[in-house]
Amino acid sequence: MPFDLLLKGGRVVDPSQSLDAPADVALAGGRIAALAPDIPAEASSAVLDVAGKLVVPGLIDLHTHVYAGVTTLSVEADRDCLAKGVTTVVDAGTTGAYTIEGFRRFIVAPSQARVLAYLNISSIGLPIDDIDMAELGWLPLVNVSAAVAAIEKYREIVVGIKVRMGKEVVWDNGIQPLLLARQAAERAGVPLMVHIGDSPVPLGDILDLMRPGDILTHAYTAFGGLDIAPDRSSYRVKPFQAKGSGTTLLDAAGRVIPEAWAARQRGVLFDIGHGGGSFSYEVFDAAMQQGLYPDTISTDLHAGSIKGPVYDMPTLMSRFLSLGLSLSQVIEASACRPAQALGMAGHIGTLSPGAAGDVAVLDLLEGDFEYLDSTRAALRSPYRLAPYLTVKAGQVVGRA
Repeated sequence: MPFDLLLKGGRVVDPSQSLDAPADVALAGGRIAALAPDIPAEASSAVLDVAGKLVVPGLIDLHTHVYAGVTTLSVEADRDCLAKGVTTVVDAGTTGAYTIEGFRRFIVAPSQARVLAYLNISSIGLPIDDIDMAELGWLPLVNVSAAVAAIEKYREIVVGIKVRMGKEVVWDNGIQPLLLARQAAERAGVPLMVHIGDSPVPLGDILDLMRPGDILTHAYTAFGGLDIAPDRSSYRVKPFQAKGSGTTLLDAAGRVIPEAWAARQRGVLFDIGHGGGSFSYEVFDAAMQQGLYPDTISTDLHAGSIKGPVYDMPTLMSRFLSLGLSLSQVIEASACRPAQALGMAGHIGTLSPGAAGDVAVLDLLEGDFEYLDSTRAALRSPYRLAPYLTVKAGQVVGRA
């Protein structure tokens, strides 16, 4: 038999090929072998009927936390991501230069999912999500040379540098962690992923420091920040504020700030990074109406978001079908564009023959569904995407 596996009868949606049509997908040797309207069943040693399903490139989640068993935030790469259609899982800063070998040994090596990482500019990574143990509160933990050396040694894993620019993370260090993170990224020749929220400097100043290919994650946040006790023993969450705070995309009049448009023009990427507290329907709707669409959809999946409001990648993707994006745009932002951001276009995020044999088969359900943003505002939607089948490197690795 020329093919190892044939996915037959599905609706193939692959924006990398401008394709949305009924087609069969054949796999052999761990790669996409053929894509055609009607491939004979007898041409494959195994055939799966996926009629009525969506067949899309394996999903790519650019923002997760999967250093399970080592860090308090983390979830399981295979159980919580791969089984839900995410064939490429990117950890966003849970590991640092001093912990990357453990990440390679205990997470990357045994995982069926392709696991990559943005290296935290803090050498210890993000071991504990606690305001009195912030990884960037003590600048000696920011070792630029160690970060560059780790990237050089682990280039097959590390795809960029991550820095969290929240007041509760950087403490009194202002913009300095971002400057050091950019220095490391420039020396290593990799992109920078910047977390925003209650940032210590205006968002415009952060955007002005970002380069083409850098990623602004939590881009549509309205997080108001934390009121932290002087001894950092307690805190309260301040009210979310969509506009006029200087820490979101919107000015006091609800207009997208000029620095965001300039960053988009330069090639800075705007990522969802929903998480438990980092996405606002109000900010997203205003930005969309003005034309500032997201480049990539990511979950920021961690222990505090997996039980809601995120749950998993397909559930997160679902809400954008009722927020102004077409199905093709949602798949593009969840597979094709993340592949481009990783410098892996043509290898993943596509069903083109010769590409990695990574496929997500999804159900598109219709009904009455509710999705919450990070402010706990509700959205009613008639759509829900649900994982049905995951194929990684040509092998079925997950079924609903």
